[in-house]
Amino acid sequence: MTTYNRLDDRCIEDPIIRAYLHNEVIRKSNSQDVDLYRYDIKPDEEYRPDLVAHRIWGICELRWCVRLLAGTVAEYEPLPIGQTLSAPSIAWLRERIRHYVDTGELPAIQAL
Repeated sequence: MTTYNRLDDRCIEDPIIRAYLHNEVIRKSNSQDVDLYRYDIKPDEEYRPDLVAHRIWGICELRWCVRLLAGTVAEYEPLPIGQTLSAPSIAWLRERIRHYVDTGELPAIQAL
């Protein structure tokens, strides 16, 4: 069994539940919340989502979140230089990850 850092999205074992977390992070990033941190991807970060995560949150374990916010899937895909990311706070991310790890509870599906 592999043990992941508590801020790594892979600590949520179920890929469906992990997808709910990803959707929630994207919705938060697209919101107009005042607590979002704006960050422009620099040329030296093109292949370094870990470096972007370190510069935003102070830790590299959130590189999955950088890739998610930048719209890239794989580690080897280049990040879009100059793109502005709207990143949620580390406290918000920690709370949402903890929610899905501890409860696995999914949000209620809203009717269209």
